[in-house]
Amino acid sequence: MTGELHAWIDESIHAQGPTPGFYLLAAAISDPTSAESIRESLRRLVPRPRRRLHWNSEDHRTRYEIVDVIASTSLTHVIVLAEVEARRQERARRKCLQRLLFELDQRGVTRAWIESRQAAQDRRDQEMVASLHGSGAISPGFTVTFAKPLDDPMLWIPDAVAGMTLAALRDDNHAWLDQLNGAYELIRL
Repeated sequence: MTGELHAWIDESIHAQGPTPGFYLLAAAISDPTSAESIRESLRRLVPRPRRRLHWNSEDHRTRYEIVDVIASTSLTHVIVLAEVEARRQERARRKCLQRLLFELDQRGVTRAWIESRQAAQDRRDQEMVASLHGSGAISPGFTVTFAKPLDDPMLWIPDAVAGMTLAALRDDNHAWLDQLNGAYELIRL
């Protein structure tokens, strides 16, 4: 155990039509020395010939297996949620990301990986991180970088937690989140 904490971040969006939907960012927080065994447990769940897990692509059984792996770890999770209209997703992302990075910094996270999107979007996120550093909203030593889910299975975890959260919010299905035994905090903006 290093005493150091890292986080992996992914988004989920449910915003269609004229009514407000949800935009959320989820973070999985871990001691980095535990991450490799978690990655191996997740890789074993990937159905062939696929190369990764993605909550929306999984069947019911695989989702329960993913939840079992996540629940068996010492991971904690922070989820930041905003209501959003389909055309205002980037604004909702900025608000959620600002709050999430602040929360992670307050919990002692020193490094975070955000699932990479397109280069221009990653650049905008990085500019916001620089602004947060400059304003003192997050510590100067808090490093934020981008990663691809094919390169790091730890990014599959916040994807799953985001999916579990949307199931609870949209469908009143709390079965998956309940298995995390309270190892998460949901922050509504």
